[in-house]
Amino acid sequence: GKQVKTDDEEIYEADSDDSIDLNWYLEETNVWGFTAGHMLGCDQCGLWVHAGCANLSRSEYEQTSSGNHPIYSKEFLCRLCCKRRSKEIIEALKREDNLLLFAMPVTPEVAPTYR
Repeated sequence: GKQVKTDDEEIYEADSDDSIDLNWYLEETNVWGFTAGHMLGCDQCGLWVHAGCANLSRSEYEQTSSGNHPIYSKEFLCRLCCKRRSKEIIEALKREDNLLLFAMPVTPEVAPTYR
């Protein structure tokens, strides 16, 4: 299951990571999405993130909490872990691109029917 912070749960204190830019995250307030009651735990590193700091709408947060969000109910990553995962995927794709199909941008001249 998905780790979602609710008002009745204790806040999990993740170990501090010097590579996390705290400017990515806002102070807790009483505004929806920025309270201790509306948080998600990163499935990779365990960092708790306000729904608002993750840029989730109330609807997306509720879908995630109930296990019905098509992406975040399967895996939620904080910004740092998402960035790391993206870099890993890009590097893996580069290693697999033996024909250098993705080395150059697709242009109308190269692929006139590409959309």
